[in-house]
Amino acid sequence: MPMPEYPSLMLPVLELFEQGATSINQCIPAIKAKFGITDEEASQLIPACTVTLLFSRIHWARMCLSKAGFLTFTPNRTHVVSEKGRRLLASIRQADGDPHHDLLRQNA
Repeated sequence: MPMPEYPSLMLPVLELFEQGATSINQCIPAIKAKFGITDEEASQLIPACTVTLLFSRIHWARMCLSKAGFLTFTPNRTHVVSEKGRRLLASIRQADGDPHHDLLRQNA
């Protein structure tokens, strides 16, 4: 399976932060399990870089969620789900968890 692009990681990453994750490293095991990413795939480095492709994709998802106001950066250098993010997750759950929910695009 190809490595998921960061847009498809945005909702799972937001949900992981809602469940208590505060960093990208805390999200990696759950993302690997959800998308069936092997250890070998997860350890693939970006060319000429010391960062894995998976870490980078999760980072971009988190950054976009933060820029859109769904995550808030705290003074202790972690991220938490904002009120806007909680409303989005509640709306998605109300729409029976439709992964193509328009609110993610509308509010980005």
